[in-house]
Amino acid sequence: MKKKISIVVGIIIIAAIIGVVVYVVNMTSDIKDTANAFFDAIKKNDFEKAYEYTSSEFKANTSLKQLETFFRQTSLINYNEAVWSKRTLENNAGELGGVIRAIDGGEIPVTLKFIKEDGKWKILSLRKEGYGFSSAEVVKGMPTNDELFTMASQSIYELGKAINTKNFSDFYSKISLLWQSQTTKEKLYSVFKTFADNKIDLTVVKDLKPTFIEKPRFVDEKSILIRGFYNVNEKRYFFDLLYIYENKNWKLLGAGINVQ
Repeated sequence: MKKKISIVVGIIIIAAIIGVVVYVVNMTSDIKDTANAFFDAIKKNDFEKAYEYTSSEFKANTSLKQLETFFRQTSLINYNEAVWSKRTLENNAGELGGVIRAIDGGEIPVTLKFIKEDGKWKILSLRKEGYGFSSAEVVKGMPTNDELFTMASQSIYELGKAINTKNFSDFYSKISLLWQSQTTKEKLYSVFKTFADNKIDLTVVKDLKPTFIEKPRFVDEKSILIRGFYNVNEKRYFFDLLYIYENKNWKLLGAGINVQ
């Protein structure tokens, strides 16, 4: 039986490599009221108030600072109003979909999931489905495929070196400041130690060209997602890599690695 090793880390899939995910929550009787109250607090830059609406699950995984950082890194910080077009309720779960209209007129599609805690609706997750912003906000165009190939190979190679040497100092210094604010060198090593224990060497991808399994895309005006795999010795090294345009360079914001 083939052994499958899979690691996902970073804001990317903690925060969503498949569209940034954040856990939030509220205390009103209807899910629309919950969502509107949460975003009204964000609009007023009252993140402490917004954090009061978060669930116990959210608080266990995300700090107040992390919540604020997420919103300040996306167009959602420019919230003006919400237009909800989809609502479903089933027992103690609910889902709300629509768009957030920014102050500049841009629209950001979002989906929120809810759970009832202590008899009150609380937002379990908020997914930013795409990016709704004016073209003037785009800080950098999509890199070419060759540039994306290089970015992916370099990132995984650097991660592999860190795992092999059990020293994440150099790798940590090269990731985005935003990701650095979410983790430590020690935490990264503990997460990826599984690869060292199973003698999986990620540095073998250095001179290889990956295959993309979907078209690289923006997840917001500053971040892009690359998904693909490498063929290595009859195995496939799948990856999800999230980058943010930071200080005029694309910096790694999160990584998911799956070897099978």
